[in-house]
Amino acid sequence: MAEFTLKPIGYFKGSHLNKSAVPRQGYLSQQKGYIQFEKGFDAQSALKGLEKMSHLWLIFSFHQNENHPVKPLVRPPRKPEIQVGIWASRSPYRPNHLGLTLASIEKIKDSKLYLTHVDLLDGTPIFDIKPYVTESDCPQNPQLGWIDQIEKWKYFPSPYFAEQTQWLSENGVSEIQDVLESQFGTPPLQFKRKRIAPFSESQLAFPNLRKVSQENLYVLSYRTWRILARIESDKKRSYLLRLTTGYSPAELLSDKDPFQDKKFHRLFIEKFF
Repeated sequence: MAEFTLKPIGYFKGSHLNKSAVPRQGYLSQQKGYIQFEKGFDAQSALKGLEKMSHLWLIFSFHQNENHPVKPLVRPPRKPEIQVGIWASRSPYRPNHLGLTLASIEKIKDSKLYLTHVDLLDGTPIFDIKPYVTESDCPQNPQLGWIDQIEKWKYFPSPYFAEQTQWLSENGVSEIQDVLESQFGTPPLQFKRKRIAPFSESQLAFPNLRKVSQENLYVLSYRTWRILARIESDKKRSYLLRLTTGYSPAELLSDKDPFQDKKFHRLFIEKFF
């Protein structure tokens, strides 16, 4: 049988560099970005007509999953207690590494297509673009099988946590809201998938926690940040309490800075602790 070779028409340029920050669907993401078209696919005329549309489909590559084994059965992140066939899921670990996502059109400028609500990593190869058509893309009364059984997890930031994440958003960690949706919008206690552990096993020092019960208290790690949350599995909800640095005092004093963010962490500690 003949083999086929796909050539990217362009690459998505956005702010998300880490897979754990990307929600599972575009409508849940706050990320903005644009498609930088490759030479030969960058004609302004090819975009004619999109300026009057609101949504489009992107066919892309899960380019960071190429060496991941593909299995016929998967556990969906939103319902990890069951197994379904890979063709009945949107698992990113697929034989041809192809993905499909819906994005909102913001504008077209200088042969670049600017988008919002995009669940892609920076540098994602784009293979094709198709307009969203309500008549064909939105069937009436669809049967979704196991997806109809999903119970949405909810999360509630405390006022202090909201102040902390707002500061992060305004000072360079623009993906923090998408991180929360990705990690707490799905069942958070997936220990094989997420960097989460009981608070009792954490070596972190969260100030002003003397009167806080440690029952159902967990620490979730995202890159060099740590999120303290109370998780009530029976009620499918999480309360986000505090955010802190993942660096120890000794690490913050060290000149080694592989993630180039220690100065930012010091400013965060100075403001909140």
